Amino acid sequence: MSLNVGEDSPFTELSIIKTLGNTPVSPSSLNALTLSQTEIQLEWQDNSTNETGFEVYRGNTSMSFVLLTTLAANEVFYIDEGLDSKTTYRYIIRATGAEGSSPPSDTVNATTLSNAPLSPFELNVITVSGSELQLDWQDDSNNEIGFIIYRATEQFGSDEKVIDTVSTNITTYLDKGLVNQKKYFYRVKAYNNDGPSDNSTNTASGITANVPLVPFNIQSTPLSPTSLGISWSINTPPSAEKKGRWVYHRSSQFYKA
Repeated sequence: MSLNVGEDSPFTELSIIKTLGNTPVSPSSLNALTLSQTEIQLEWQDNSTNETGFEVYRGNTSMSFVLLTTLAANEVFYIDEGLDSKTTYRYIIRATGAEGSSPPSDTVNATTLSNAPLSPFELNVITVSGSELQLDWQDDSNNEIGFIIYRATEQFGSDEKVIDTVSTNITTYLDKGLVNQKKYFYRVKAYNNDGPSDNSTNTASGITANVPLVPFNIQSTPLSPTSLGISWSINTPPSAEKKGRWVYHRSSQFYKA
């Protein structure tokens, strides 16, 4: 409205101006640190002096953010627990106040550790016959589904392939149908839903050969005060040559033929 001596003008249209609310400032420097297969720790910088708390939101690569928890004022870290192993999670946070909430922080990502089993160790290859090698190893994990057996004809060769799998807690395997007088290289990995174990220290090799099998069911019968009768059973592969056997006895700490 303007004023003059003669006549006043009409009023202008009404304008409403709303002052800004005293909302808290957004937190910054949000960081996500992987602690284990099931835990991620969040840390941030508190930039406000009037927040009533902080809201922590979580999402993953296939879902939008959902409210995870609300923390008290002045908190600057939070540990997210009970997560899935080998999974990527995304986080944002915002400060809350009596007159509203701050804009959200920048998004951060973190991936929980893998829960893959520990590698088996002490892999050993034993010659059984001209076409068979036996593998034995030590199980060092308690969460495997089973074991994967790899074979190659050259050490770290490009022809390495998976030849079989065995169930959990199995620690021996008989590889059959091999070529006589040939060297084979093996690796064994434990595996579960998170993948296979590391295999860097778990390799061994063996050579097929037609060797007699170890006698079994050994029995002794006293014949006199100075003599014993010895008997045993043997299951020798048909192609193995028998040139004789040594019989050993021990009278003290030492074996003698």
